[in-house]
Amino acid sequence: MVLLFTVIIPLLVIMASYYVLLPLAAVIPALVAIAFSTFVLKATRAPLPEPNRPTEERLHEKRSG
Repeated sequence: MVLLFTVIIPLLVIMASYYVLLPLAAVIPALVAIAFSTFVLKATRAPLPEPNRPTEERLHEKRSG
């Protein structure tokens, strides 16, 4: 019983925490980078890119097609 509480359960908790901590370690730096980039673009009054907006070429293809 002592072995269960001193070795096995802590190991299980550590292994289970990897499913939470590793994704957070990957997501948090990306979110910080997005927020910082947006802040810098707004502060310098640069136009914010709109990735979902069609390009001029796509609009021309749509009109002629």
